[in-house]
Amino acid sequence: MVIGLSHGGTTIYQGRNLTDSVMIGTMDGVVILSKSAEGAWTTTGHGLQGQHIHAIIFADGLVFAGAYRSGVFASVDGGATWEPRDNGVNVRSVFSLASAVVDGKTRLFVGTEPAHLYYSDDLGLSWTELPALRMVGSG
Repeated sequence: MVIGLSHGGTTIYQGRNLTDSVMIGTMDGVVILSKSAEGAWTTTGHGLQGQHIHAIIFADGLVFAGAYRSGVFASVDGGATWEPRDNGVNVRSVFSLASAVVDGKTRLFVGTEPAHLYYSDDLGLSWTELPALRMVGSG
């Protein structure tokens, strides 16, 4: 899966190969559309139904989804199944996800509402808050 669309996170992913599927974060979960050999797009997957998905990212072969009032979820199988991965994220409304390489390892970031910022160095198994974000603008 090379293309992911969500209104709260990165929406363009580049890969070496062409793709025939798109993963979309919606107000009713994550929808996967696939293009047939004839060129028609059809729904081939629908996970996290009932969740309002604000952000989707791909990192190290996993898919992460951030949900309004529900935290962070991860999929190890391209969106077929999902599991919560938000141990340490104390604010439930996730609005953004990002990743970066830090010291050769993938670091994930979660942004929430109200404004808190968390990071994970173990692909979302545990999260640590970056409290300095809450101090911005204070005297």
